Amino acid sequence: MQVFTAEERPDLWAQANDGFAGSWPEYNMHGNHTAAYFGELVPRFARFQVLVYDRSADRVTGRGRSIPLRWDGTLADLPPGIDAAGLRAVTERAEPTAVSALAAEVEGDQQRRGLSRVIIEAMAAAARREGLAQLIAPGTWAGRLGLSSA
Repeated sequence: MQVFTAEERPDLWAQANDGFAGSWPEYNMHGNHTAAYFGELVPRFARFQVLVYDRSADRVTGRGRSIPLRWDGTLADLPPGIDAAGLRAVTERAEPTAVSALAAEVEGDQQRRGLSRVIIEAMAAAARREGLAQLIAPGTWAGRLGLSSA
């Protein structure tokens, strides 16, 4: 396995878009604000989008989507969900201080192999490379991974 960002391998990001089509439940496709920020992830925030690539199978088996935003480090300032995090990232002009995980996706036949952890760790590493030490994650799974949870 190799890990890349969408900035490093835009070709693999395009491949992943096809491979992960339909991986989200239908109700996730009707968020109130996802179009306002998901469309910004690549190319604007491509250095924060990660891909897990299986070289032997020549395919992307996992990907992580994240977005930089301003967070003051307090529980009160944590966004209540991915829409709030995404909107904050694309509407506020303040310099980001953290990165919010938006999604960790694993191909169906690759689940239960620990790839989610690899994806989360890759998102955290991408954040650190950009000088952003904090990775926050809206949702209940974040606490199990030792992340700040909104």
